Amino acid sequence: MERAAHWNQVYTTKSEQEVSWFEPLPSVSLEMLTAAGMNAESCVLDVGGGDSHLVDALAARGLDCLAVLDVSGAALARAKARLGPAAHTPIWIEADVTRAWSLKPMDIWHDRAVFHFLDGRRAAALPAAHARCTETRR
Repeated sequence: MERAAHWNQVYTTKSEQEVSWFEPLPSVSLEMLTAAGMNAESCVLDVGGGDSHLVDALAARGLDCLAVLDVSGAALARAKARLGPAAHTPIWIEADVTRAWSLKPMDIWHDRAVFHFLDGRRAAALPAAHARCTETRR
């Protein structure tokens, strides 16, 4: 099964509490982002963010330069629905991180588990990730 089809099936057949990675508040990720120097002016990309509540927490902290990338359109749709009017702030990117997609350079990339699931495709994803991370944002 293709990756997008697999993850769309997961997000259309299971509630957020039924998946093993659900966190009502992603506190470890927030702590790590803060330790990495995130502030209200930072631009943050959540790779594989899908239906994660991280984007909610970042928006609540006043960040307005946010992007969420996920291979699953169903996951992104759930997150947008949950955020309601606040869903206009993040940039939503439905794409496979190992394939072509574009976004302005971001200050911080967050990935909780995507690279774990990539197996042999990690090598394909890392050069593109590095190139996007080292470009000058402003």
